[in-house]
Amino acid sequence: MASAYTDTAHVRFELWDEPPPVDAWEELWTGRLLSKSGLVGAGGWASICAHDVEFDLGQSDTTWSARVVTKILQTEQEAGFPYAIARVELYKIQFWS
Repeated sequence: MASAYTDTAHVRFELWDEPPPVDAWEELWTGRLLSKSGLVGAGGWASICAHDVEFDLGQSDTTWSARVVTKILQTEQEAGFPYAIARVELYKIQFWS
């Protein structure tokens, strides 16, 4: 498995030789994706998220199987304090042929 990670958007790209194992992360989307250039990426959508990451799939003009999954990490509820003092959203974008 190859992977790339950016800590700004908390996104990890993964390239697999076969379908990756299903884990306890929540599935957001599974389907097919055509990449003409062989590159995929994630970019910031706000000025505070200005770091972009690009991931090379290693093959251009290829249709890939893909899955996007997420996992939310947050602090536990503590009486008298806001519900989520800290909350982090993680995403894995997995590709395989």
